[in-house]
Amino acid sequence: MGFARHRPYSYFFFADLALFAVAAGPAAADALARLRDRRVWLLVGGVVAVVALADLSGMSKAEVERIWLPFVPWALLATATLSGMRPSSRLRPWLAVQAACTLAVAVTIWSQW
Repeated sequence: MGFARHRPYSYFFFADLALFAVAAGPAAADALARLRDRRVWLLVGGVVAVVALADLSGMSKAEVERIWLPFVPWALLATATLSGMRPSSRLRPWLAVQAACTLAVAVTIWSQW
């Protein structure tokens, strides 16, 4: 497990959630705050619950890229509700913000993998 065995549980508790939020992007955070559709909440809420349980259990520490990343597209389903915002031209700025954040992460973070 490498460095994971030398770091405390509290480090991974916050770091794993932060990495999941970075992977999902800022539009997902806004979409979760605006989410009102019960059907979408069932799916997205299930994803949020699974990620929270995985984080609380500590079994997935330092494994965000392998274990949690498959849940990101399911969490991004909440952004589908952003299309209901008026006017619809407000979606383009979110697309630009998501793209800028993705580029910033890709350019600034170097990993040995």
